[in-house]
Amino acid sequence: MSGNAARLAALTRDLFERWRQTRSDWRDTRALQFEKDHLEPLEDAVKSAVRGTTELEALLQQIRRDCE
Repeated sequence: MSGNAARLAALTRDLFERWRQTRSDWRDTRALQFEKDHLEPLEDAVKSAVRGTTELEALLQQIRRDCE
């Protein structure tokens, strides 16, 4: 995993850990709706972004090698 992808993954893990801490105090339907509307889609989006960033950085490295 590249540096940028690793940073994104780490920040996302931190966000979800903080959300778990928040959820221990915030237990109403709005919290559930927030999680469903914002955090669940974010998890999949971040996974896709990490994959894409890793693939793009590998491609850029290959292009650099080919141009040398």
